[in-house]
Amino acid sequence: MDKGKQSNGSVIATAIVLIAVAGLAGYFLYFSVIPNSTHRPYRTEAISYIRQVIMALNSYAVDHDGQMPTGDSVEQCFSQLIEQKYIDDERYFWNQRNAESLWNASKPPNNNGELTPGECSFGYVSGLNFNHSPADTPLIFDAAVSPGQFSTAVWDGRALVGRLNHAVVAMEITAQSPTEQTSATPQQGAIFEQRGEHNINIFIDLIPKEASILIPSSP
Repeated sequence: MDKGKQSNGSVIATAIVLIAVAGLAGYFLYFSVIPNSTHRPYRTEAISYIRQVIMALNSYAVDHDGQMPTGDSVEQCFSQLIEQKYIDDERYFWNQRNAESLWNASKPPNNNGELTPGECSFGYVSGLNFNHSPADTPLIFDAAVSPGQFSTAVWDGRALVGRLNHAVVAMEITAQSPTEQTSATPQQGAIFEQRGEHNINIFIDLIPKEASILIPSSP
């Protein structure tokens, strides 16, 4: 066989492989990165709002011997921050992506000075003390469907968790079912974190017994 033709054939074969790889890369880019990019502004906003609420809780705690608001509901707890002027806008407690994914609703808070069901997207661990509770204790979170259980639908398999030390991280949800964790096939599950040789459930192992996990009320 002519070496030139053989060489050309090899080049063509290599080009075909590269085109196929590029096509597959484009496919995965479209179905993974692009959907996330549409959610990114909402997630960035949610992270910013969670940090603002943690700062308000910190200021509240400074004036109350380290203790943060307590109550029967997350709306009742957070309303104390509004009533006592630690935060001045109800929108800091709400996120459109959470509202649409969990409740199929998109109406923002009316900003009348009191949070009501549907006007708060974030859960809250009540009963913590800034002076005594460990700094890595979860404080605020989203995507919750019940205490310690989260929906993969909001942030494509993750939930935002803000801690006493002001860190806010998108943490992976370990779904109860082994199916693919996407917004198209939402699952529910807990959040685990590796600590040395142990994989701990952060909403069981890091929450003090005297604390309560409160989730937002649906509209």
